[in-house]
Amino acid sequence: MLFSYVKRETLKPIRGAGRWIAFGLTAALFISIGIVLGAIGVLRLAQTVFLDGSTSWSWVHYLFALIVCVLVLILTVSKIRKGTLEKS
Repeated sequence: MLFSYVKRETLKPIRGAGRWIAFGLTAALFISIGIVLGAIGVLRLAQTVFLDGSTSWSWVHYLFALIVCVLVLILTVSKIRKGTLEKS
């Protein structure tokens, strides 16, 4: 009885935590790659479409890319939900 209690209360959550951490790290890696490539794409789009020949306003493109990255960050953080470690 004690062994089944220990198994239920410690081993199952630890296995669930391993899956949870692996999934989280994989998702973080792919989201990071996507955000970097997306930011570069937004920057290049802004550079080719807006203020094409201006050198004094070149910082606006980077500000625009930064704003898009912050909006993506806010959207991503708002979608995070707290789950349990045990597999349902």
